[in-house]
Amino acid sequence: MEGVLEFAEEIFQMPVRIANPLAVQGLKDYVNDPSYATVVGLLHYGMQATSEAESVMSKRESVGDFWSKIHAWFKGEF
Repeated sequence: MEGVLEFAEEIFQMPVRIANPLAVQGLKDYVNDPSYATVVGLLHYGMQATSEAESVMSKRESVGDFWSKIHAWFKGEF
């Protein structure tokens, strides 16, 4: 679309560029287009957030396991 860059710069009052999706594997020929940049970015964000949440949950579970072992030891000793 002609003039979209200038229009966006005027609206946002900052520099604007048209980007292609980054770090795409597999269907790169199909999604290597600026119209897919936001979708690919959101998918990457979701994957990153999920892996971080899993990391936090595994740390919590290991702490919980530690306390349950200590509790079981105290229960067995006393």
